[in-house]
Formats: sequence, C-alpha cells, structure tokens
Amino acid sequence: MAPWTPIPLPADVVALTGVEATAYVGLSDGRVLRTGPDGDWATVAEAGAPPRALLAVPGGLLLATDAGLRRFVGGRLVPTDQPPESVVALALADGVAVAGTLDRGVFRSEDGGASWTASNEGLPFRGVGLAASSLAITADRVLVGHGLGVSQSRDAGLHWETAGAGLPVPCGPLSIAASGVWAYAEAGGRLFRLDGETWVERGGPAVALLGADAHALYGVDAGRRLVWRSAMPGADWTLFDEGLPPGPVAVTAAAAWRLAAVETGALWRRPTSAPPPVSAAPSLGPVPPFWTGGPAEVGFHLPAPAYVVLALDGANGREAARLADRSFAAGSHVVPLAAAGLPAGLYQCRLTAGAFVTSRPLAVLGA
Repeated sequence: MAPWTPIPLPADVVALTGVEATAYVGLSDGRVLRTGPDGDWATVAEAGAPPRALLAVPGGLLLATDAGLRRFVGGRLVPTDQPPESVVALALADGVAVAGTLDRGVFRSEDGGASWTASNEGLPFRGVGLAASSLAITADRVLVGHGLGVSQSRDAGLHWETAGAGLPVPCGPLSIAASGVWAYAEAGGRLFRLDGETWVERGGPAVALLGADAHALYGVDAGRRLVWRSAMPGADWTLFDEGLPPGPVAVTAAAAWRLAAVETGALWRRPTSAPPPVSAAPSLGPVPPFWTGGPAEVGFHLPAPAYVVLALDGANGREAARLADRSFAAGSHVVPLAAAGLPAGLYQCRLTAGAFVTSRPLAVLGA
C-alpha cells in the first residue's frame, strides 16, 4: 500500500481545501496554489496575507485573511460588496457561498462572493457576538458549529434552527464535519453523530475531528496520529498514518490524491486508491428513531446505481407505507418521511436496493 509522501512547497501550508478534481493550498507567504490529477502545482492567487480559509466558487476563488475576505477571478483580485469581516470558515451549498465569522454569525452570497448579506435568522442571539467557527454540508442541509451547539439550515443558509439535542453545553471549541447524509461533531475530544434529532456519542480513539469526504471521517488520536473510519454505520477507527509525521491538522481529497497538512507546515499526499475504500454495500440511515408526523427525512447511501424501494413495515410484517420506488444514482440520498395517517406503533424502515435488503426500527408516536 502506497504510504504518505512529502510535497516540497515554497512556504508553510496554512489552509487546505479540495473540490472535485482540484485541491488548493494557502501558504504562509500569502500565495494560493492549485493542483489537479497530475499532481503539479501552480500559483493562482497572491493574497498578500496568509489565508485562514479557502473556497472555490463558480468562476473564482474566495480567501479569508486577517485583512478581510478577498475574491479572485482569473487570478486577479476583484471588488467585493460588503464582505464580512473576521471570516474563519467557508462552505458552498447549492451554489451559495456561506461564511462563518468570529463574532457576527453567518453571511451568505448568491453571486460567487461578489456581494454578501448577514443571514442569522434562527441563530442564537441572531448572530450578535456569535463565533460561527465551523461549517459542514450534508446531502440536504448546511450546518454551523458555534459555542452553543450546532444549527442547521435547509435553504442554503437563509434560515436556521437548532440541529438536534445531546451535545454538551457549553460546547467550547466545536468542530463539525459531514459525509454524505451524516453529520458529526467533536467537542472536548468526544465525537457525536446526528441521528434524527439527537446527537449520539460515538466512541473511539479520535480526540480531534479533522474533516470528512464522501466516504470517510478523518481524525487525530491521542498519539497525534491520523486515523480514519468509514462513514457507514458500525465502522471502526483505523490508523491511516503510514509514513505521515505526527500532528496532522487538515485533510482533504481531490481526484487522484488525498492531502494532509501537518503542524510543522508541511504538506503530504497519498493516492486515493489507498483506503478508505468506497463501501461495497448500500446502507440505510439516518432514520429518525421517533416520528410524530412533522417534517422528517430518511437517508440512504448507494455505492452504485440501483432500483430502490424504501418502505415502512408494520409489526405484522406487512408494508404500511412506501416512501420511494424508483431508480437512484450512486451516492447519498434523502427522501421525505411522507406517511401521514399511520397509527402509532413500532415500524421497520426497510431499504431494498437490487438484491440488498436492510431495515432499521422507527417508532410512530402519532402521525
């Protein structure tokens, strides 16, 4: 199995992100480099200050620095209308750029970062004094981590609501990540996964969450080594540090390479052909453990295209409601839990994808 190998760069890595076939790194001298599947690096922007966060948007690149948020198109700095200050996190949701700030909550841009508006409806204190320090995107929502927990938006950051209960309060420094339909949070060295409306603690050796891609979570264990685990239910943490120095601080994936920045400022890479592998079997979840008839969703993941039947079976084993009955592409999906009129009771949410069948319990408390 190919180990991690170092990448010689002209300065220390201070920011790292990947999108589809491309990865970007921000350097301590203010430069931003880009690489593709061939592994070669080229300068695409000169920020003038070390970037704290990077985001590729349609037609351009956003950089958050101590000097403010900057926007580059074709390698040139272009004007930005009312950019947010003190940006520490950036994410892209359905083509909308979302920015988390140190003390003003969340901002959003629908034009690739050309103009920005505050978007704090539903956040604690309407964003005033709120450090929105971490952002994550699942298949159907945006999540923001802050000192009072996690909030979520189902409309690309226009409106927010509390995302589940069960996290320690106050949370202190909070990191969040998403893989497919699953959302994870790490607070005080404890890892939680959002199952329905509840954050459930997931044990393991990871004491810091570094991020996620479509198939896996990445973290650091007590020995400051890189570990990973599949995002599928029931997976265990596994060492992923062959050849990598201790102290990873960021991980991303793009095309043929996974990239890891370590605390010394060096950048390392490893082929994506190495683990973590894509799951060979479909999986069901998240499934809310309880349903009272309000808006809710059921998620599932397909490693390959398949014809899917998603249904609720009653205690007698007979189908009581059908939620989906069609072909789906490979990837993570969510469907509405549309089963009005079901009597209260215990049901099995059943996923049939080709010849694969699995189920998880769901209690209806009154629909």
